[in-house]
Amino acid sequence: MKKNILSIVGSFVLSLFCFISTSNAQLQFVNPSEVKSSDARGVLDIENAPELLVILVCDNSASMEDNGKIAELNDALDMFYTGVGQDDLLSQKLKVAVVGFESSAMVVRQPSFISAGQSAPQFNAGGGTNMTEGLQVANQMLQQYGNGVLKPIVIMITDGEPNDASSAMNKAFTTQQYSFFNALGVSGSDFNFLNQLTGNQNASAQLRGTNFGAFFGDVQDDLKMCIMSNHPANPHRMGVNNTPIPFKLNNRRGWKK
Repeated sequence: MKKNILSIVGSFVLSLFCFISTSNAQLQFVNPSEVKSSDARGVLDIENAPELLVILVCDNSASMEDNGKIAELNDALDMFYTGVGQDDLLSQKLKVAVVGFESSAMVVRQPSFISAGQSAPQFNAGGGTNMTEGLQVANQMLQQYGNGVLKPIVIMITDGEPNDASSAMNKAFTTQQYSFFNALGVSGSDFNFLNQLTGNQNASAQLRGTNFGAFFGDVQDDLKMCIMSNHPANPHRMGVNNTPIPFKLNNRRGWKK
């Protein structure tokens, strides 16, 4: 019985990872059980793929200037924008929003698709760590976005403790209800607090140095996988009754500390 369960889980994981992109008109994924015999492929069209929203909540407080953290974050965001804008699926099905917070929070980008050639925001570091307001702005976006087929994803990046921890926790509880809430701790962050903030130790992680580029590379892949694995034409999808599979911060590129 245990072997059967492991076999089923293993087959599902492989089916998520074994996909390739093709033309603007279609996407293809490989069913591992068919590869050895006929190398058969199933077609997943972009038009019917579900839409996904991701909100990046970025700490740009004064401490992010230390050790070049804000510069590395800016470079990684630029790489992420380029990758999403050039991807046939993500440029049409992934809405990206960006929120920055220091002593106050600001909407840097409203939820929208990224097209090829769009420039990423460039943060300047300064001020305190008003995480509460940053999460509040993200929560307002989530509530305005409404209930799509796929539950939105919030990824908060921070290197320090908030000005008001209890207030931030209250806002984070709302974030948990409306999204898959993930947190990335950069040097100087309290990892135990981030675990409490997300309500799930698997939804928070610590960054190795300033390796934002590897982190966003994995995030881009995981967002694409989330959309494809929930495509209505994918026979291996887990999204029963439009319930998406949980988003997880994977560490394929070795960014995690």
